[in-house]
Amino acid sequence: MIKKITNRIRRYFYKIKYGKRVIVYGKDVDLKNVEFEDAAFVSHNAEMLNCRIGNHTSIGRYTKIRDAEIGKYCSISWDCTIGAPTHPFNTITSSAVTYRREYGIVNKDIDFKQKKTVIGNDVWIGCGVTIISGVHIDDGAVIGAGAVVTQDVCAYDIVAGIPAKKIGCRFDNDMVRRLKSISWWNWSEDIQKKFIDLFSRDLDENTMAEIEIRYERLLTK
Repeated sequence: MIKKITNRIRRYFYKIKYGKRVIVYGKDVDLKNVEFEDAAFVSHNAEMLNCRIGNHTSIGRYTKIRDAEIGKYCSISWDCTIGAPTHPFNTITSSAVTYRREYGIVNKDIDFKQKKTVIGNDVWIGCGVTIISGVHIDDGAVIGAGAVVTQDVCAYDIVAGIPAKKIGCRFDNDMVRRLKSISWWNWSEDIQKKFIDLFSRDLDENTMAEIEIRYERLLTK
């Protein structure tokens, strides 16, 4: 009973702090120095530290994110680690005894500055993915489940494996260029609603052309 009451208080606190459109599902969510753009979805037991989260991005359960900037409309599955910190490799030991006081060797903690991890818009990250700190994943990319991403990923590429390697592309180069040009994730929700019928179709040349024509008409009104 006490735990249920505590979780309700936490969810109320999140709404007060982050806004009603930041929806926290379940219990034991840990958010420290996190900035949400507007709407977001965070599942239970997720942890985030020093992050900026774009509009309508969802964070799966047990996912851990630190020192990261994540764009809009990203779908991040469960059990992911984004911005995984590194240990020093150029010293005699990679053990934390040299920089964490709880081990009883040094008198104070020494913080190693981690590189910021940057994830673009409309990125899908499958369950169990690990992304090393400092990696840049461009718009529209897909990261296969269980991948370990150690290098940058180009827009709309599909990568998988350990370490992650490119296994395909969502669209050809011309389509990627056109998608980046319209940057639909920056449109207002009212405009997006006008295109939902087209967004729900498979994206081929005809659909893309119709999106471009309809959007151009909106801009010239």
